[in-house]
Amino acid sequence: MEACYNELYTSQRIKVLFMNTFESLLLFLEGTMERPTAFGWFHLLFWGITILCTVLLCVYAKNMSLSGERSLLFCYALLCLVMETYKQLVFSFEYDGTAVAWHYQWYAFPFQFCSTPMYVALLAAFWREGNLRNAFKTYLATFGAFAGILVMFNPDSCFVEEIGINLQTMIHHTGQIILGLYLLITHKTKGVYRSILGAMGVFLACVAIAEVMNVLFPLSGIDQTFNMFFISPYFQSPLPVYSSLYPGIPFALYLFLYILPFCAAAWMLYVLRYPHLLSCKRTIIQKNNDIV
Repeated sequence: MEACYNELYTSQRIKVLFMNTFESLLLFLEGTMERPTAFGWFHLLFWGITILCTVLLCVYAKNMSLSGERSLLFCYALLCLVMETYKQLVFSFEYDGTAVAWHYQWYAFPFQFCSTPMYVALLAAFWREGNLRNAFKTYLATFGAFAGILVMFNPDSCFVEEIGINLQTMIHHTGQIILGLYLLITHKTKGVYRSILGAMGVFLACVAIAEVMNVLFPLSGIDQTFNMFFISPYFQSPLPVYSSLYPGIPFALYLFLYILPFCAAAWMLYVLRYPHLLSCKRTIIQKNNDIV
């Protein structure tokens, strides 16, 4: 009888401890801080974490097994999805001291360019081996890493006063840099044309999905800004340069000028790791592919 009582008491203590810890975590995340600035202490802290984690992964996990690689992709995707869910809840719930109101913020819908790595990583974690899975990994290693780097060099629009949201955006973007560079540096992507072309195909598919949503969602009666990938035909892009292009030029040309630089940047990042792709000699290319 005493043993049962002690077991019940211990179980209750654990539950109380868990709830207290969870409550403390929520209170911390809901707290406020001075809005971080580009290359301020908060930003530089995550730059340091990015460099450190990338180096450690590349040095100590360069020979990671296939199952380990899948687990890494899944853990990254799961972490990002959980934190994205937290962000959506924070942005959508309002509490005025007496009642809670739900008002979804459509501008924050999670399908921006930098949102795609968490979905692609989840697909890559479970997809069978083959060209498509390699295209997913190459997308993460090039487009995903490049998108994260862009944000980390110009993070001002991502920073707010809420601690939890600032942590979410930094973990999300530094995570896609770390994962992408790890996949690229440790040869987790194959150094062949098919891989980077496949990654471009994944990017174009994401752009197409974003554009379909940009056209259809406002027609459903949404009275807010909905601008996925910042390429909506209805709203001006906040991106530098692009904000001054459309509607001054035809939308098709505007879309082409959006896609081309990202594909070029991904290609350059890929050939930096696999310079043999620039060679015109098939024998050299084949030899390097055999090594990979």
